Amino acid sequence: METAPSTPEIRRPTAGLGIASVTVAKSLDAGTTFVGLSFFERIEELNPVVRAGFEAVGVLPALVWFSVASVLLVTVATETGVLLCRRHDRPATLVRVVGYGFPTVTATAAATHNGLLIVRCWS
Repeated sequence: METAPSTPEIRRPTAGLGIASVTVAKSLDAGTTFVGLSFFERIEELNPVVRAGFEAVGVLPALVWFSVASVLLVTVATETGVLLCRRHDRPATLVRVVGYGFPTVTATAAATHNGLLIVRCWS
């Protein structure tokens, strides 16, 4: 008798996985920003709010503050959406995929851009 192949278990995204992915992506963005601004005079911050933070408290403290604040904001907004979906008996999977996925992709793209600028300035 032959048994049917088992189908892989589909796991729903969790808050922990989402927070971890956003945290890693923001850390890469902050790290490449720090390296670029610290070691290459030709690289400058274009975001006026972040630049004002750099001028007020320094590059590293401002990067840490903005990164932690953005991860917290994403988490609060996403998990509020999840709670609202559950309160109305709606599936919350899409809320987590979009809520954590979009900021993760955006921060990863920013880190990639920063890395490419560093490589270009290094050459």
